[in-house]
Amino acid sequence: MPILAVLMLLLEIGCAIHAGKTGRPQFWLYIIIALPGVGVLAYVLIELLPEYLGSYEGQRATQAVGRVVNPGRRYRALASEAEAAPTVENMLRLAEECVALARYDEAIGLFEHCLQGMHANDPKILLGLAEAQFGKGDAADAVATLDR
Repeated sequence: MPILAVLMLLLEIGCAIHAGKTGRPQFWLYIIIALPGVGVLAYVLIELLPEYLGSYEGQRATQAVGRVVNPGRRYRALASEAEAAPTVENMLRLAEECVALARYDEAIGLFEHCLQGMHANDPKILLGLAEAQFGKGDAADAVATLDR
């Protein structure tokens, strides 16, 4: 039990120093010190967590957690967009998500559908197609696509 009390005291001191050095309002010092445990929790939830989630690293961490919790969410959203407006850009985003989810057959079909008209020799599309072909196990087709 004394170890827990020491750790809590160190956490309170650390949060109090952080609040002082980062220019947070002075009332945070009083809350952190007057309400052991609860003050630190409030400081983290109200001040630190929103700041972290607004940063680039925080957004990437949030997206990573979202992919673990619901891996098909982005796929469903992109499929809905591509169905509503089958533009090359929407199809490309869906194909790239299919590659990320190891849906290589679907990705190959989408990339090949995009290789029409003025996009027939688009290097970004060809590279994505080669990546999908390689992921599927068709190394010869991937090399041919890269040569193209």
